[in-house]
Amino acid sequence: LKGDARVASTDIAGPGFVNLRLHPGIWRDLVRAILGAGTRYGECNLGAGKPVNVEYVSANPTGPMHVGHCRGAVVGDALAALLEKTGFAVTREYYINDAGAQVDTLARSAHLRYREALGEDIGTIPEGYYPGEYLKPVGQALAAKFGATFKAADEAEWLVEFREFAIAAMLDLIRGDLAALGVRHAVFTSERRDIVGEGRVDEAVERLTLRDLVYAGVMWISPNARYARRPACRRRKRSPRV
Repeated sequence: LKGDARVASTDIAGPGFVNLRLHPGIWRDLVRAILGAGTRYGECNLGAGKPVNVEYVSANPTGPMHVGHCRGAVVGDALAALLEKTGFAVTREYYINDAGAQVDTLARSAHLRYREALGEDIGTIPEGYYPGEYLKPVGQALAAKFGATFKAADEAEWLVEFREFAIAAMLDLIRGDLAALGVRHAVFTSERRDIVGEGRVDEAVERLTLRDLVYAGVMWISPNARYARRPACRRRKRSPRV
């Protein structure tokens, strides 16, 4: 490093640390290069058109984005842009986690706000429900759409309808916040519709099973499998090893 013309000095600063000082002219040259190239600075064909999927943000569709989601949106979008600049064919994906129990809780919370919009005093929000004020407009919209049809109906009659309605409303909020940040995804993948509904989870397990890479019980990736790094599992009911 001492022989590098760009390095002004080097010194050891305690165990494990080396301080490098670069000549000031390097920074001036760098600024000139950036200004000269403009938005094309740093472009190259390192990726050679190789497809890369960048999945980021993917906030649960149970409420508006918070600051942590916004931070992830900015970092993820910057990473995607850098990959594009270096020649990769980038797909920006948002994974909608809409297959878990939390979206059923969202539906029940929306039903509570729906009853409130119809004039019922709902009192204190029950433990485990989503208490946010952001669900009030959802309840009002449901009341405008369905009237009192589902006010006293059994849960089985309204759960799916309210769940899909509330998820769509939350995604509208999230998309609005992302647009305000200048972040736009090319693909929105629904876990419920596109993954579970299309049988892809079962298909993946079947493929692993046919190749003798897993066994029933706790299904571990085989340590002998190519590219295996560390165990990852999918829990199932206990059964004899096969």
